[in-house]
Amino acid sequence: GVLSDLAYSPDGKLLAIGTTTGVAIYNADDITERLLFLDTTIAANDLEFSPDSSLLAVTSSIPARVQVWQLSSQTLIKEMTFSGAYVYIGQLGFSTDGKYFGVVQAYLFSTSVFTLWRVSDWKKTKEFYAVSNFAFSPDGQTILLTLKGQATIYELESWEPRSSFVVGGSTSIVFSQDGKKVIIGNYYNVTVVDVEYGDLLYE
Repeated sequence: GVLSDLAYSPDGKLLAIGTTTGVAIYNADDITERLLFLDTTIAANDLEFSPDSSLLAVTSSIPARVQVWQLSSQTLIKEMTFSGAYVYIGQLGFSTDGKYFGVVQAYLFSTSVFTLWRVSDWKKTKEFYAVSNFAFSPDGQTILLTLKGQATIYELESWEPRSSFVVGGSTSIVFSQDGKKVIIGNYYNVTVVDVEYGDLLYE
């Protein structure tokens, strides 16, 4: 199949190659050695490993779908299918401690939807509308959501808001490695914000 995406596992042992026919998993130290093949049935678009490298999330566009595979058993353990016209997966990712998994489903002519899943039982725990981006903090304790030009950091367990600040339009967001700053990118500039107080540090 035609190659669509590449991903190294966090432990550095695996290389995942997404194609139009499925996902091939190779030994990262010897990419001539294919370890397994995940038959996703339709084209794989984006790939995301869990922090412990045991799970691989795979997206597709037609239909808009996310599959989560347990690599040790080659088992499909969760599948999320999103219906509607012109829907696609805008973003996905695991929290840094591997406890949560987030997805933004985006619609060309409608409001995007963010859903959060608890990985231990794959129960949906939260849903927000009109979220454009999200980012998990490095310690896995909080999550940042951008919603209609406003960014809010929430405690993941209680969903109490910790801080909030204006970001305008955002195309991507990321926490600094120490978790003390948030870097926000849009089409024209980059903004750095202090997490604790919401102060603008750089624009």
